[in-house]
Amino acid sequence: MSTGPRILLFLALAGGCGYRVVDPAVGGGRSIAVPTAVNDTRWRGLEATLTDFLRRDLQRQLDLSLTGSSADLQLLAEIREVGRQAPVRSDSGGAALGASTVQVHWRLLDAAGQELASGTSQRTLEFRPDQRENPYSALTELLDAMAEHVVIEVGSGLSAWAEQS
Repeated sequence: MSTGPRILLFLALAGGCGYRVVDPAVGGGRSIAVPTAVNDTRWRGLEATLTDFLRRDLQRQLDLSLTGSSADLQLLAEIREVGRQAPVRSDSGGAALGASTVQVHWRLLDAAGQELASGTSQRTLEFRPDQRENPYSALTELLDAMAEHVVIEVGSGLSAWAEQS
């Protein structure tokens, strides 16, 4: 089966399952400001990582241009919870398996400060210290995946907003 029919089949199946495909043209070339995420946890530096991932994904997935001031839209993000645990211990007492958890809240505002969309996402990722994985590498992976998820939700919110306008 060539690529064209596969795409059509995917779109037909995705629509039937309640999924919505976001048009990459959503945003219509509007400008968006993405200030550094708020992070009141003890895990310093994660705010810069999340912000970088959000900015990258916004430019890659939607028709938006980043700006620092007087933007048409603003995406605010807040890291609310960060945690790590060792649910499985080895015989020597060290962690055989660890888990990192992050919760991110986000809001998309228009130029007047009115909320267009918002959401909260929490995810956990396990890591294996014996494979040179650690809480920090797991947190980076989590923030990358969460940024992509937030941008998809932003695109969906922009699409719904455009339909109402």
